[in-house]
Amino acid sequence: MKKLFIFSVLSCMVLTASAQFTNTGAGSNSSKKSSVATQTDIPDSYRSFYLQYNGQKSGETLTGVAIGFNSAKKIAEGTPLYFEFGLAAQYSSKDELKMASLRLPLDLTYRIYIPDSKFYVSPLVGVDLKGHLWGEYDEYNIFDEDDMGDYAYKRFQVGWHAGCRFGLGGCYLGFQYGTDFMDLVDGADKVKTTSITLGFDL
Repeated sequence: MKKLFIFSVLSCMVLTASAQFTNTGAGSNSSKKSSVATQTDIPDSYRSFYLQYNGQKSGETLTGVAIGFNSAKKIAEGTPLYFEFGLAAQYSSKDELKMASLRLPLDLTYRIYIPDSKFYVSPLVGVDLKGHLWGEYDEYNIFDEDDMGDYAYKRFQVGWHAGCRFGLGGCYLGFQYGTDFMDLVDGADKVKTTSITLGFDL
């Protein structure tokens, strides 16, 4: 399922890039002025601030909320392909289990700007570096082996994610899915995360 999801996102990036290239070429043949305007509308960089809901499943489901920012730099001249990095603070909980984390997302994203509008579509794929700063379960330290024994949580995780954003003007709505490469708890299922993001371009 996750391989199909990644393949779909990457296919979307390739096909939309091809379509935009074709449309740009056709526009330049019919109107040089239109072509110049299209190139001018592609920013070299951008920054955004966002709020995010996360459903994290690993045996049981934790609900998480995050606040963060992203900064992106164009890596291909004349094409809206960007390397994006950021930082987010996240709080997750379920019943007596509570955890606070910092997350560093590193993404490749392609912004498809719709001509003569303020709308864009932006598929993305990337990795997450996560550090868990604090956590407790019924007043027990979830990272302490003396408190949790073999069920102690790990402080650091790395995972992948893929998704798509839909922007209008200075706002966007994003959806993404990903899993961790390593266990949060030895022997437990890897955490699978579904996210919904509301962002604002700065």
